[in-house]
Amino acid sequence: MSMKFFEKFGLTSRLVFWFAVISLASIVTVAMLSFSAAEKSLENEASNKLLSINDAVESNIVTYFKEKSLKYEALADNPIFEGDRKDLIALKAELERVKKSQGQLYDLFIIDVDGKIIASTDQRERLV
Repeated sequence: MSMKFFEKFGLTSRLVFWFAVISLASIVTVAMLSFSAAEKSLENEASNKLLSINDAVESNIVTYFKEKSLKYEALADNPIFEGDRKDLIALKAELERVKKSQGQLYDLFIIDVDGKIIASTDQRERLV
């Protein structure tokens, strides 16, 4: 039946039809390949941007904690925090000064090797 359908048309019409079918098939193939390549390219670009953002955030977090660590290590080297700690009033005053200067701290305290609180900025803490 399909051959009878094409027999109604002349040679030129049949050639134009098949040329259009082949052209359309090649256009669809090229479009699909282009779409696939563009999709992969966009996925790779998005992945690379996310990795870049991840690296930047990781670097910021690491830098933040390194800075905090260095700051508190320097604070721990303060001579008033070392030694016999008999002057608890001066020790507490220094803790209060440090807490106010840092601004982000909730509480500062010093504990001995047994875990007992020696000095604290929180009035509710029991002192030795």
